Amino acid sequence: MPTGPFLANLYVRPRDRPMVAMAGANQRPIQWEDLVDEICSRLTGSETRGLGPLAALPSSSITVSWGPSVGTIVAAVLRRRLVYLCWGVPRPSKRRYWNQIRFARLRFILRRASVVLTNDPVTSQQVSDLVSRSPAQIPYVVDTSYFTPLTEDSDKLVLAPGNNGRDEELICSLSDQGIPIVRVTYDKSVREFYLQRAKRTLHPVKLEFGVSFARLRELYRRASLVVLPLTAQNHPAGQTSLLEALACGPSVLLSAGRSASLFADYPGVHICDSHSLSEWTMVASKILASTNDASSSRFGQHQYIRARHSPRVVGDILGPMLEDLITTT
Repeated sequence: MPTGPFLANLYVRPRDRPMVAMAGANQRPIQWEDLVDEICSRLTGSETRGLGPLAALPSSSITVSWGPSVGTIVAAVLRRRLVYLCWGVPRPSKRRYWNQIRFARLRFILRRASVVLTNDPVTSQQVSDLVSRSPAQIPYVVDTSYFTPLTEDSDKLVLAPGNNGRDEELICSLSDQGIPIVRVTYDKSVREFYLQRAKRTLHPVKLEFGVSFARLRELYRRASLVVLPLTAQNHPAGQTSLLEALACGPSVLLSAGRSASLFADYPGVHICDSHSLSEWTMVASKILASTNDASSSRFGQHQYIRARHSPRVVGDILGPMLEDLITTT
C-alpha cells in the first residue's frame, strides 16, 4: 500500500459555507470532495488533508484540486503529482491584464498537472485549445441515494434554486403571471434583491434563504417544475440544481445554451430558446398542466440519473485514475 501524505484541495468557497454549516454533520449528500476523500482514503489508508496556501508538499504527496488556488500553484511549481478538475476557462473581464494573469495561471496549472479532468466536452475542447492536451472526462456527480423521489403526488409548486447566474427579473415576471415560484438561494445579494422586489409587487416570489439540504430535497420532491433561466454561459451553470432536481422527479425548464446542450436528451428536461416572458410562461404553464405525477415516471427519471451520475458510477471511473497515480513512484 502506498505510504506518505495525500493532500486534497478540499477548501470550501466562502459563498458555500452557510450551506455546509446548516446542513449539519452526516445530514448532507455526498459531493465531489467527499467522493475524492473516500477514494483516496481507501487507496492510501490515510486521511486526506485540506490544502492551504502554505501547505508542505513533500515529494510523496498527491494533490487533487478543482480551483486555481495558491496551494494548487505551489503543487504545480514543485511538480508534485497533481490532479486538476477544470470547470471551464475564466470569464472574460474588462481588466485586460487581469484576464492575462488568469489565463496564464490556468495554462500553467493545466500544463503541469499529472492528470486533467473535465465534466463536459465543451470544457475538454477549451483545455485542448489552451494547452494542446486531451483531458479525461468524467460525469458530474449527484448523490442519488440522497436525492430521491417520493411515491405521493407532487404539489403544483415551481422551484427556482441556485445562487447566481440566474435571470432574476424573469423569475419575478413569471411570478407576476400567477405562477407560484419558490426561490431558494444561499447568496445574500440574491436575497436582498427579492426583499426589495417584494415591496413593490402584488405577487412576490416566495424566498427561502440558507435552507438545509433536507429542506432543499423536500422542495425538489414537492415541485412539479424546476426553472433555471440561466445567464452565465462560460461554464455549465445550473448543472448541480438540474441533476438534483431530476433525481427527485420534477421536470426542469432551462435556458438554451451550454448546460442545455449537455442535458437536452435527458428525460424531464425542457428548453426555452430565449428569455422572453411569453415563451417561458407558455412552456411552464403547459408543463404544469400536463405533469404526470405517476410514481413510475418520477422513479424512471431517477433511475436514468442514477445510472449516469451516481457516486458509484463516477467513482468507478475516477478510482482507477487515482490508483494509477498513487501507485506511481
